[in-house]
Amino acid sequence: MSSVFSSTLQDITTTKLSELSRRRTIFEDQKSSLLASARLQSNQKKRLAILVEGLKQCFAVKTAKRKRGDRRGGAGRIISGSTDDPRLEVMLKNFERFLEQARYDPSISPKLLGDWEQSLMKRLDVQSLKYQYAALYGQLVTEWLSAEKRESAVDTSSDDAIEGSEEVNMAARDASRAEWEELVFEPYQTDEAAISEYLRNLFGENIKDKQAAKALEALRKEVEAFESQLSSPGQFNEPVLRWTIQGLLNSNLLSEEKNAVLKDFLASSVILREVSDVLNMRIATFHTWSWETEVPIEQRRHVTGAFHMYIDEDLLQAIFLQFIGVKWSVFFRQAFMNFSNYDGAWTSLRQPISRLDKKRREYFLGTQAMKPSVQSKRQGLYKSIFFMSQLPQSEYSNTQEVDGEEEVVIRGPGGGGRGRTKQTARKSIGGKAPRKQMMAPLQQPGAQRARKVAPSPSSINDEYDMELEDDIPQSSMATKQFLLHLVSTEIIVNTRLYGDFTCARSEFDDWSPSLPHSTVRAVLSFYGLSNKWLGFFQTFMEAPLKFTEDGSSAETRVRKRGVPGAHALSAVCGEAVLFCLDYSVNQQTDGAQLYRMHDDLWPTDPSLPVGDIRWGFLKLESSTGRFIIDQEMVDKHIDDLRTQLDNKKTSVFSWIQAWNTYAGTFFKSNFGKPANCFGREHVDMMLSAMNRIQTQAEVDAYRCAKIDFDKGMIDHDDTNDPDFVPDDADTFMSFEEFTRFREEFECDYEGNLADVFLELLEQPGPELLDVNPNDVTTLSTPQSFENMDSGLSSFRTRGVRGKI
Repeated sequence: MSSVFSSTLQDITTTKLSELSRRRTIFEDQKSSLLASARLQSNQKKRLAILVEGLKQCFAVKTAKRKRGDRRGGAGRIISGSTDDPRLEVMLKNFERFLEQARYDPSISPKLLGDWEQSLMKRLDVQSLKYQYAALYGQLVTEWLSAEKRESAVDTSSDDAIEGSEEVNMAARDASRAEWEELVFEPYQTDEAAISEYLRNLFGENIKDKQAAKALEALRKEVEAFESQLSSPGQFNEPVLRWTIQGLLNSNLLSEEKNAVLKDFLASSVILREVSDVLNMRIATFHTWSWETEVPIEQRRHVTGAFHMYIDEDLLQAIFLQFIGVKWSVFFRQAFMNFSNYDGAWTSLRQPISRLDKKRREYFLGTQAMKPSVQSKRQGLYKSIFFMSQLPQSEYSNTQEVDGEEEVVIRGPGGGGRGRTKQTARKSIGGKAPRKQMMAPLQQPGAQRARKVAPSPSSINDEYDMELEDDIPQSSMATKQFLLHLVSTEIIVNTRLYGDFTCARSEFDDWSPSLPHSTVRAVLSFYGLSNKWLGFFQTFMEAPLKFTEDGSSAETRVRKRGVPGAHALSAVCGEAVLFCLDYSVNQQTDGAQLYRMHDDLWPTDPSLPVGDIRWGFLKLESSTGRFIIDQEMVDKHIDDLRTQLDNKKTSVFSWIQAWNTYAGTFFKSNFGKPANCFGREHVDMMLSAMNRIQTQAEVDAYRCAKIDFDKGMIDHDDTNDPDFVPDDADTFMSFEEFTRFREEFECDYEGNLADVFLELLEQPGPELLDVNPNDVTTLSTPQSFENMDSGLSSFRTRGVRGKI
């Protein structure tokens, strides 16, 4: 926490606590006086009247002046809306009227009057408790701020501050830095000419009349047009700066002090106009841009235990680079999507269906739709969620991760180094012969692999649908959780239909720090970037770095490998290279999808090593096809949690924050989010339902289709070949032929495979408790301490989510 923020919040807290104490004293004095007066009155009705008038004073309820001629005693009628408690106002109004009626109505019993009296007494006691809890909350905030201040005052470089587990953390930090420096300050020169030749072959540039080559040419024209647009004057204005700064605030790149300055920028249109003028001059000469001075760099320890490096550049530099990075990110995501949708450039996930098979289905069944189907849904999920997922769809696509939402890592020996061990593993579930079921078209036993064929007239542009569009994950953690659900769903479907399933997961070791600059330059040049922009990217990657912990006299070293973390431009560099991997996998596997999130990828190939498929605390059990929890890995992180909590004992809020980050978010996230495909009982139910679907829902559909055919009810006018008649036209197609393409075509019967596929991906919602109407009324009434009139309604503690 910054000293400015801490000091300001301390002043606010002190002022509010002082005001709270004053109000509490006044209320308690009024309450004591009121209760004393009520105890002296033996008449129940008069005592109740005293309490009603006393609550008006205690809660500052305003009343109107009594009109002339009104014979009733006491003050005038209550003014609605004079307090922030409308339920209290209504209750006092009603009690006044009932008391007037009780003067003449003997049906109002002493018991009823006693219940009213208890209600009024309870309101007084509740308000006392609110003041008590508000005071406690203020004291906790003060304790938290004091603890933060003490922690910031400790010199972490002193020997006395490093004891026990901290020595281990410091050792891990030093080892991580040493390995990182070894990577980024030593150049790794790749053969740019060889890379260019490989890409020309991959994208079909060396072959005439290749659809990929045409798509590549279209991509290069898009690059040329975008460069021209980005170089036009007047790029920066107030609205542009607002989305740029907001994205920068969500990136966790800058220090808290600089984030505070950025928020001040957003509050002033004058400042935004001045900044726009400066940055417009800067982008007009982007080809001569430089870092100008050395860039401070620091290590930050993540909740996973791994250490990451962050650069802390000048604010104007950060805004400038954020703008350019987001603009290139949005452009490349759309350009790569256009390439993948270019007719014939991207190999389809669908297996080829011969013209004869199509004609036979249309002859026996009528017009056949290619979507919605399982394959169209797979394609839709891939394009909408996983394809180029690290690049934003628009300039306003800001996603802010929750503290603790990070995937757990497998640490190396002693927990040192960069803090994680990368993995490549292949796992076969079910049958003996592994099949490429996950990323390639599903294959039946004995079926030949799909060959590259020209796309149908419908083309890839129109071959997928997305029914889960409203539920698209909005964060990287949510995307990873969805992939787990997708894998589990595919396991259930494939092992049930075909008897086995194979998938693999792999990661590049230290992708961002180790990315060779020459590779980035070769790939961007292949896409058609001009020399001016290639030079800009090169300058961005070769940042002059200096570690802040080494002091002002430390050596400044130029980065020779990798890209800076948490920068939008870094994502552009990485994704531009990895798009080539996506396309290569698609081409080499005849249409398989590479479900990739940054450098985390799920490919399928029998040549990959056999091992455990892991994600977070989960590993895939080959015997059951289920994700199970690795208890040994959990135990290691429980020790880490215990250490974190021990360090936060001086503040309740700090302790809660650590608990919420680890147990409430980190552990929960890495156990996998519940879904229909995960629950044991629900999975059993789904398996039974799928068995019933395949042996009965399909049997019934086959029977109905046969009846329609025998009655001559099949309309052939809208089919591709209305005059086609098969040799066995008098005998309806077999059940095996009927079910052969269950994943390729739309099925309109209840419980079809496409519906089951989507249902398995759904996440169960919470079940409501059975409560009586009175409980509902009580629970739905706002009773939070934040809404009380104690003056603490605006308290918000940074980073603290009070789940006690």
